[in-house]
Amino acid sequence: MANAPASQVQDVTLAAATASASSEEKADELAAISINSKPELKHLMNEVAAKIPTKWEATGTQLGLQKHHLDTIRMNRTQQGADRCWSDVFCKWRSACTSEYTWRQLIKALKTNEVDEIELANDLEQRLLSLD
Repeated sequence: MANAPASQVQDVTLAAATASASSEEKADELAAISINSKPELKHLMNEVAAKIPTKWEATGTQLGLQKHHLDTIRMNRTQQGADRCWSDVFCKWRSACTSEYTWRQLIKALKTNEVDEIELANDLEQRLLSLD
């Protein structure tokens, strides 16, 4: 970068600052949410689905979704990608009322042996508990 034109250096600096601000905004956004609140789909997708894309089925099971719902998601959405599967799992969890629709319940599901995402669950729990 020492020989790069000033405009190129500015562009790189601006991109880095924007990425940093974007990460901070996401962190700040989650920090303003109670662990007992109902999660928004965008937060679920950013904080869970993006980090464990292949565990949508195990997580869905632990959230109380019935096998036939998960089978339907697998048959209809797998070709569309993990994001679509996760979205369907979260929407079904919210509408089915099979278990409490809160961050706390999701964290509990992530900590089960079947999902085994203790580190992610603890990170979420620590960030969300700051309000309680």
